[in-house]
Amino acid sequence: MCAAGGEAGKKEACMTEGLLERVHLESVQNETEAGRSDGPEMRAGGSPEARMQEEGGPAGPLLDERLKQAGTPAGGRDGASRAALLRQEPPVMELQGLSLDAAAARGKRVPILQDVSLTLHPGQTLALVGESGSGKSMTAGAILGLLPQGIGITGGQLIYGGENVLPWSAKKRRSLCGREIGCVFQDYRGSFSPFWRVGDQLVETIRTHRRLTARQAKAAVLEGFEGLGLPPERTFSSYPFELSGGQLQRAAMASALLLQPRLLIADEPTTALDVLSGEKVLDLLEQLQRVTGCAVLLISHDLRQVLKRADRIAVMREGRIVESGRAEDIRDRAQHPYTRQLLEACPRLPGDGHSHGLHPETGCDGGELHHSDRKEAVSWGV
Repeated sequence: MCAAGGEAGKKEACMTEGLLERVHLESVQNETEAGRSDGPEMRAGGSPEARMQEEGGPAGPLLDERLKQAGTPAGGRDGASRAALLRQEPPVMELQGLSLDAAAARGKRVPILQDVSLTLHPGQTLALVGESGSGKSMTAGAILGLLPQGIGITGGQLIYGGENVLPWSAKKRRSLCGREIGCVFQDYRGSFSPFWRVGDQLVETIRTHRRLTARQAKAAVLEGFEGLGLPPERTFSSYPFELSGGQLQRAAMASALLLQPRLLIADEPTTALDVLSGEKVLDLLEQLQRVTGCAVLLISHDLRQVLKRADRIAVMREGRIVESGRAEDIRDRAQHPYTRQLLEACPRLPGDGHSHGLHPETGCDGGELHHSDRKEAVSWGV
């Protein structure tokens, strides 16, 4: 199902969904052909990461099909049926009581994160919000196994695929990155080498994680660029310094989306983009969820984006989760003073009489944010 506004939007959405499905099918076909030549012991996949790699994506039918079976409109964001369906799915990732500290002067250790717990289900978007320096990106680094030197894990578990992966070696943790856990980094320029053309880097990335020929990988990259509003051939043949910041960030997004990870961490994915380009990128994240049923951890300080896009919100302050819940509950019935402070800091439309700056024509004040409402909501943030 291709849910987008207008003929141009519908065509673009269908093209992107078709691309993701085709990349997945070609990869599975190539892996199947390669598997026929491997011995039975090679196909057994004894380790957890091998089993996850062999499955090739979320188990069961696509999310839209499961939504239809549950009586929820495909592409819908809210509703009791959708929430109940997501809760029935086994979690993609569970972060339980994660605590980090950092080396300080005179041999002391300073706490960075304290007892952080998050749970992500297939097809769910969990937004982690808070001011700069609250620990959002450090949480993402802990999940990816990419903590800076001097930062240590002092407690907690990271359950992925039914196993605590925190004790794994660095090499074993890296086997999850890319195909299983993808990331769009806030420092998007660090995702590219300055010495390779952008397209060649994406082809190399895709072929590292999926069994595609060079021709298949290049075709997927070109279509991915087009779906993100980039000139395909020019972007493919450019070096990173030849692209603008916004173009390079969208190229980094394409690299993550084309791998179809089960969990995608989007750390401020629209930092360098204008409003329209940012909305297009977030629309593509939703399309990825509809095709693959992946979970998204959206890290942001922009409540405008979060309230329109997230199923659940976790509010972080000074390394702690101070409040979490459904997006509509956080918006209408925030309990913690810091959460209310963030909401009150949002600009309001003069004279509309509605809290938190929502336009009276959207029907979103105190009710659920439906798929058709999200496009109409007035942009606001901190």
